[in-house]
Formats: sequence, structure tokens, C-alpha cells
Amino acid sequence: MPDFEDAIEISADADSVFEFCSDVSRMPDYVPTVTAVEWRGDDTIHVAGTAYERNYETEGRLSVHNEALRMIWDAPTHGRYHGELEVAPGSGDAARVTVRLSFSADSAVRQNAAQRGLDPDAHIRQAIRRTLERMKELIEGEPTAAWRNEARGEEDARRGYDEPRHGFRHPLD
Repeated sequence: MPDFEDAIEISADADSVFEFCSDVSRMPDYVPTVTAVEWRGDDTIHVAGTAYERNYETEGRLSVHNEALRMIWDAPTHGRYHGELEVAPGSGDAARVTVRLSFSADSAVRQNAAQRGLDPDAHIRQAIRRTLERMKELIEGEPTAAWRNEARGEEDARRGYDEPRHGFRHPLD
């Protein structure tokens, strides 16, 4: 069972939502701490970003299962870190996106949050919620509370978030 799980309904069909989510070049658009992602072959990806006022680069594994509308990833060099994203039909014509994450007690995410006096679990839950709401905003074209001017500035920098660096376009255009 994952340490963390959250889901959101998005007003679009499941295939289109998964197509958007599984395009790794779009990850910087919806993951607050990621600035670049590139495939390095097979199931290896290189991720760069900024978290806790520090730049980072890491490699991880990503498996995209198109028929199951599911992605599975991990970052073995940063303690035990495992994630899954699954898209399923939601209510009506909507799709339901579920994210599940697991972190070891000594993971960099937990340690960095604790060093800043933050509750690591609350911090991770907030990051997942922000990511899901940003996906929803990009796909539906409507701003969500997580990405409006709430909790921006110094407090977000302390938490490890950075302003998005990319121009956004509607992914279904």
C-alpha cells in the first residue's frame, strides 16, 4: 500500500488525459519542482529541477503502460521512492487520475522537508494535490486554487516550490 494517495476528476476522456500525463516533456508544466525531463533509453529518464532553493538532477526509471493507462516510476538513488499514476473513467465523461507515492524514511524529500521545519507527510500530500490540480487546470483550461496566487513567494520557496517556467497551452488543442 502506498504511503500517499490522492485523486482528481478531470473533464476529459481517459485516453486524452493519459496521453497528456504520459508525455514526459510536459512534466515541467505540472510538477512544481521539475524543470526538464528526457528519456535516456529503455525505461530510464533524467529529471532536472529546483527544490528547497537548490537545483537537482537525477535519473530514475519510468514504465508507461498505455493499454492500462498507468505509469510506474522510481528513483533508486534517492532512498526508496516509488510512484504510480493511473487514469480511469470517472463520473460521466470525466477521467479520474490517481497518484500513489511511497518514500523511505531517509528519502531526500522527507529529509529536506524536516530540515525546514515542515511536516514531511503534509508537505508530500500538498505536493501531490498541487500536481493533480495543475494537470486538471492544463487539461480543462480553468485555473485551480493550487496554482492561483495562493501561498506563493517566500513560503513556497521554503517548501521547495518554484514558479512555473513554461508558457502553458491547452493539451487537447
